[in-house]
Amino acid sequence: NDINQMIGNDSTKPMSARSEQIMATLQQRMKKLVDTLCQNLPDSAILLGGCIPYNNGLLDEKLTGATESNRAAWAARDRVSPMQELGVNHWVLMFNEWLRETYVPQLAAQGKHVYYVDVYARFILPDGSVRGWNNKEPENSNGPAGYADYGLHPNAFGYAQMTDAWAAAIAERMPGPTSEKGARK
Repeated sequence: NDINQMIGNDSTKPMSARSEQIMATLQQRMKKLVDTLCQNLPDSAILLGGCIPYNNGLLDEKLTGATESNRAAWAARDRVSPMQELGVNHWVLMFNEWLRETYVPQLAAQGKHVYYVDVYARFILPDGSVRGWNNKEPENSNGPAGYADYGLHPNAFGYAQMTDAWAAAIAERMPGPTSEKGARK
């Protein structure tokens, strides 16, 4: 999860001015990791989890370029609620889209056993907003908090959401013993 890092040749510019550098760097890192895994473990199934959303009010528009007009434009481009566009989420969504719709299908077409796991969706509430980072009203009136600190790192509930996504993806792709009713033991 390097999406919030100062990638690019001028870290004084907002992230919106460095989006091509950010995405190229993230894609390069993922390709290197997956290539290494595929070379060393060619018969293994590789599950690639998308990044979880940010819910960090500490990331201001100077850092991210997330002006009100940019957030509206990004939400339209990303096909999400403007409440999800807190600046960094635009890059999270673009990276996850690249993984899910471009990179994983390319690998599958090459015969590689690489699959996408959607953990992002586990942090989105029914109204389209991102889960909060504390249990105080009104910041988190729509459901349990998913973050322990400032909307960056998951808390126990957030990790449980991620665990459920990973467990479902693993169970779907790994044969194993089943009970008489067909459920995994």
